Amino acid sequence: MGIAKQIRDKRSQGIWLNNIGYFFSSFNNKNSESLACYLLAKQINEELGNPRKIAQTESDLKDFELKLGEIEFNRLLTEVTPKAEEIVQKLLQEN
Repeated sequence: MGIAKQIRDKRSQGIWLNNIGYFFSSFNNKNSESLACYLLAKQINEELGNPRKIAQTESDLKDFELKLGEIEFNRLLTEVTPKAEEIVQKLLQEN
């Protein structure tokens, strides 16, 4: 992810963020981090106009919502959305 960001490869950043979101939602139970990654991946893919990647991220977000339940997902969405970039930056610095 770091190299993709350094060379400003937005397409790769979107892919990495979606994959990191999936990893955290599936294996680490880091829900805030997972959602933040998904939200940024979706944003990047929308900026690039990549319908296939947008659909993939939306599908992963729907699976994540089903896992958490609608109420918890919406609570987390409200909490994470305004600080998604900050959450991801902290996550990348830790790892």
